[in-house]
Amino acid sequence: MIFKFLLLSEEVENYSRELEIDADDTFLDLHKLIMKCNGYEEGSSNFSFFLCNDRWKKKEEISLHEIDKYSDEDSYVMEEEVLSDWLEDEKDKLIFIFDYPNNRGLFMELSEIVFGENLSKGKCLERVGEAPIQFLQEEE
Repeated sequence: MIFKFLLLSEEVENYSRELEIDADDTFLDLHKLIMKCNGYEEGSSNFSFFLCNDRWKKKEEISLHEIDKYSDEDSYVMEEEVLSDWLEDEKDKLIFIFDYPNNRGLFMELSEIVFGENLSKGKCLERVGEAPIQFLQEEE
């Protein structure tokens, strides 16, 4: 099964990306695909996906690194979480946080599910506009 995602930004009006990835890939694979498709560097920042409801309200967080081992809340890490375990319907929504300290991210929607096909490697199908700058510079 293949998942196709549409990515949008509220910072850059003419930005969009369309990605496709195998449903059995992990959130880490999706993270790497987004980073590559946008020309972003890994850097030292944390990155997270948030599963959202239909109104973009954040629910579960799936982060690049384990956030708090000693918390009572469940912690989900990208390399351990498979996309198809979390996403099941077209129009499922996510937010990908690429600038964690400033809470900046991209809106993602599962735009299409292709059944009966597999993909060996995720790819960027379409790039429109420039990606939002990855890290904001401090004002002097």
